Amino acid sequence: MVLKEAQRDPVRGDTVHVDLLRVRLDQAIHAVVPLELTGTENAPGVKEGGVLEQIVRELNVQALPTAIPESIVHDIGEMQIGETVVLSAVSPPEGVELLDEPESVIATLSPPRLQTEAEEEIEAETELVGEGEGEAKAAEGEASEGSPSEGSGGE
Repeated sequence: MVLKEAQRDPVRGDTVHVDLLRVRLDQAIHAVVPLELTGTENAPGVKEGGVLEQIVRELNVQALPTAIPESIVHDIGEMQIGETVVLSAVSPPEGVELLDEPESVIATLSPPRLQTEAEEEIEAETELVGEGEGEAKAAEGEASEGSPSEGSGGE
């Protein structure tokens, strides 16, 4: 028997319902297995401030029911900024076949976003806001010059 689905109470977390699937132990089945990336803290690209993005979190596999792993682990401890890891770089355990496309990207390590870019965007926004205020003050100034209540010395 293989666990097909388990439903849990959203508040207490107690198991409410379980679906089991009867399988033959001598025939391979399809399953979904989580992908765990290790060595993320030690990767040179992460230490330099790169941003690691794990794109694929689950892998489709085919294996005998007794050979399906809890998860598939892949070490990215040598990953540099600008590199990508494709599925073909992952080596599954013996007896497990990966069913997803070998060229699908599972993780990328992007360069950090520079602080100066954010500052330039803020400066540009501030200039636009400042232009709008300057036009409003100029319009107020023109209106006040022509008003008779503020005479400038005709007495």
